[in-house]
Amino acid sequence: MEWAGFILTFVGVIGAITGEVMILTEAYRRGLVMFFCCLIIPVVWLVFVALNLKRTALPFALAIAGVVIAFYGRRLCGLEI
Repeated sequence: MEWAGFILTFVGVIGAITGEVMILTEAYRRGLVMFFCCLIIPVVWLVFVALNLKRTALPFALAIAGVVIAFYGRRLCGLEI
C-alpha cells in the first residue's frame, strides 16, 4: 500500500505545482511587480486570486486539490506530517 501513497503524493505535488505556475503566469500577465509580489508574499497571492477569480478559479482549485491529494498520499505512506 505504500507505493500507492508515493504515487498519490507525487501526483498531488505535480498538480499543486501546476496550479501555482498557472496562477503566477496570470500574475505575470498583469505585470512584473504583481508577479514578484505574488511570488514572495503569500497574502498578495491570495488577494490576487480573490480579485481575479474568473481567471484563477481553475488553477486555484487545481493547487488546492493537489495539496489535499499529496497530504492524503503522505498519510497513506505512513509518513506523519
